[in-house]
Amino acid sequence: MHWRDMKEFEGIYLEDCYVFSWEETEDELRFCIQASLWPGHPDYTEPKPDEWTCYKDAVLVFTKKKSVSGLPAMDQVPHSIDPDGSIDYGCLDTLSLKPDGTYCVSGEFGEVSIECSGLEIQIS
Repeated sequence: MHWRDMKEFEGIYLEDCYVFSWEETEDELRFCIQASLWPGHPDYTEPKPDEWTCYKDAVLVFTKKKSVSGLPAMDQVPHSIDPDGSIDYGCLDTLSLKPDGTYCVSGEFGEVSIECSGLEIQIS
């Protein structure tokens, strides 16, 4: 299933979401992102004058994680320094759910496979 078909991404444009960091714990894999929100999303607000859509900090949480493969350490991935001084690791390129329940996510950090029970998006 492509990300555009997942209810969690209604009103979110994934390919315009920037990755700030990631963290793997015993139970979860978390990507801290800047989410690109569009009209119709419950957290959407009018864009700032210098932005083309509404951006909000968010976390993609892969819950009840069983395994993760392909995830590099952040210090092994090229990054950019944004004008505000924050580090970003580029945009999310793809996210899909395979029939076997494995999530696949890719971006400038590489391609990652996650076996877990679900995905949540937490908007700040």
